[in-house]
Formats: sequence, C-alpha cells, structure tokens
Amino acid sequence: MNGERYHFKVGTFQCIAVNDAVEPSPLTDLAMDVPEEQLAQALAERGFSSTELIVAFNCLFIHTGEHRVLVDTGCGRGMDRLDGKLLQNLQAEGLAPQDIDRIFLTHADGDHVSGLMDTEGRLVFSNARYIMWKGMWDFWSSETILAQLPEALASFGRKTLPAIKDRTEPVEPETEFLPGFRIIPTPGHRPGHASLIISSAGEHLVHLGD
Repeated sequence: MNGERYHFKVGTFQCIAVNDAVEPSPLTDLAMDVPEEQLAQALAERGFSSTELIVAFNCLFIHTGEHRVLVDTGCGRGMDRLDGKLLQNLQAEGLAPQDIDRIFLTHADGDHVSGLMDTEGRLVFSNARYIMWKGMWDFWSSETILAQLPEALASFGRKTLPAIKDRTEPVEPETEFLPGFRIIPTPGHRPGHASLIISSAGEHLVHLGD
C-alpha cells in the first residue's frame, strides 16, 4: 500500500482499500487487558511506536465488472475530528463520485457516513443506491429511539437518512443484495452494525467495518 491506496483482487473483483484519514491514538486504546509495559515492549520489538498508535480510516471500493461498489463513505469534509480525503484518493484512481452506483453502509458512526453529504447538505454520490442491514434502518428511522439520543448522534436519523430514503434498500440478514455480496449482522459495536462477505470465483473476503 502506498499509504493512500492498496489494490488487490477477490476472484475477478478488482478492489481498492482507499485511505480517508489517519489519526494518532494513545497506545492504551489498542488493548485494554494487557499491561501497558508488556504491550509497548511487544510493539517496539516489531518496529512499531511504543507510545502511540496510528489509526488508519479506510473505505473499500470494489469493481465487479458491472457495478462500482463503495463500502462506507468516510469522514467527509469538515468533520469535527478529521477531514476526509476519500474523494481525492478515488479521483487519483480515475473515479468520480458519480461513478459509484452502490454504497453499503456498515453502521452510522461519523467516520463511516459523514461523506454521504457535502458541507452544503447535497448528496456527494449522486448516482448511488444505498444498502444497509434492515436492523440499522429500523434503529435510525425510529423517532422513539432518536428522541432518547443526543442530537449529535440523532442527526444521522433525522437529517442524513431522510436524504437517502428513496435510494435506500434495507436488507434482511444473509441476503445477497448483489451477486457476490452478502450482509451478515454483527451488532455490538453500534446499533445496526453489519459486516459484508464478498465472494467471487471461489475466493472470499470478510469486511468488518470496525
């Protein structure tokens, strides 16, 4: 990986792991049940920093030959913590936002969905249809649930989800929404969290999205 993009294949599918941002994190964020000194020593022995962890925020692009699929949309521009560079890295691969025709959303954390809309409130991926696990849809479209959340969290359900409602396909567990793309619910990290199994020509990739 050149630090920004990494090309690989799953069967006949052409894939690119696309960097959106990086952020330093305290070493203690890596593991909670290991003594800090032991963790630092293990990392130092392998050539890694013994004081901090550099976290990469990546999105996955898959070209099936028929569809151009993006998994998550990154931080977007102007997010509180991070300023995403997904679009410029896609552009470096000759891909414009309007080239993407399917977007799978793993969950609704800001670093996964803030890239859906620009700073003017317009949809960035103007030709895309959106796929999410039905459990994610049900959670974020429930006003009863949203009323119990801080506004910063509820904004996905109140602002972003309505903007993509007519383009969104809520999918049941284990459904193959495109040939070679299957949703696996993985709740726990966030409400409605789902993972993706990508299969082509006898090869498989499990995308976890955190």
